[in-house]
Amino acid sequence: MQEKPRYRRYYEYYFQLPYLNPPRKRTFGNVSKKFGVSDRWISKISKEFDWDKRCKERDKEIMNILEENMKDEIVLWKKKCFNIINNAIKDTNINIKTAHELKALIESGLKLLGEPDKHEIKHKTDKIDIALFKKYLNED
Repeated sequence: MQEKPRYRRYYEYYFQLPYLNPPRKRTFGNVSKKFGVSDRWISKISKEFDWDKRCKERDKEIMNILEENMKDEIVLWKKKCFNIINNAIKDTNINIKTAHELKALIESGLKLLGEPDKHEIKHKTDKIDIALFKKYLNED
């Protein structure tokens, strides 16, 4: 069987279901209701044209694009933070009392220079010592 334009519309709707507002589950029932055809027919053409495999491939492509965009945002954020830390280290008004404090500040700056990892891309922050960071920003 050849994929007709209307079958392609069925597939496109099926694919987009989780991306709609509000999101919906990918089910044959949702497609059959939308287009006025039977669940059984949708099931048949979905198997014929391998909808599940196609959806997984497209979902993966979308996630890769989003991940790349997120990496760029994280790199920009890290550059801003690194500049703040770098300026804090150069600032003579900063009172670094111990070698440990200096080491922690430098390590935070060096960590910011690296590429974002999967952990950061999933909206989790890296473990910069925020309290120490704020302490140096607020000191006169």
